[in-house]
Amino acid sequence: MLSASPPDRFISSTRMESGPQVSPDGSKIAFESTRSGAYEVWMCRSDGSDLIQLTHFNSVTGTPRWSPDGQQIAFDSASGGNVDIFSIDSQGGSPRRLTTEPSHEVVPSWSGHGRWIYFASNRTGSGQVWKMPSTGGPAVQVTRHGGFAAFESPDGRFVYYAKGLTVPGLWRIPTNGGEEVEVISSLEAGYWGYWAVVDNGIYYLDTTTKPAIAFFDLTTHRTTRVFDLENRPAREGAGLAVSSSTGTILYTQLDSLSSDIILVENFR
Repeated sequence: MLSASPPDRFISSTRMESGPQVSPDGSKIAFESTRSGAYEVWMCRSDGSDLIQLTHFNSVTGTPRWSPDGQQIAFDSASGGNVDIFSIDSQGGSPRRLTTEPSHEVVPSWSGHGRWIYFASNRTGSGQVWKMPSTGGPAVQVTRHGGFAAFESPDGRFVYYAKGLTVPGLWRIPTNGGEEVEVISSLEAGYWGYWAVVDNGIYYLDTTTKPAIAFFDLTTHRTTRVFDLENRPAREGAGLAVSSSTGTILYTQLDSLSSDIILVENFR
């Protein structure tokens, strides 16, 4: 039976902190934060120390995802008007723009071998999952019946994905093509970023009763509640990550809502 120690507050500030992702070796964490005044990608060590701001777009920038070798981080940003996919060296440097279509490309993730980056795009008029070479180049459409946030399974056999803000459930399709199958029906619409696929199952946000992190076993198809949450997480963002190397679950929850009053002098 699955169990977990009581959760501890880890990365916290008076701003929004979301989209955590643990590096493949478990030594670092990338996440998005508004602590600089706009959503940007930040990074710290696994104990929360050595906080570094990686991007400086001064725009909506986030959903960072590590490459399998831990050397790069893919992310999306609306810095050019429409949203595009970028990558940056995990040691810092200048971001590289990977998509140039006049559409929105969002929520990237890497294939297990690192040759592909999955992302969601509305370039055909509806939101679908696509994949492109991780170095840039023409993209290939993966889903046909809707798709948004996608991750490849650890064994490389399937692509798992949610369907965005209004459609509940978690789905999968073979990486070499085929028909989609619904895997989890109880993933609430809007929580597209609150699940993580591991070797033997899927951790996800279960809101059927009290909000909790649950585990769906891909072999037995049984669901186990791992631990309850104090507060319901905010919708429409990435908020759950699981590190197999450290045995750690990271999640975000909405603790409070606040606003600031800012004085602008000499305004014209």
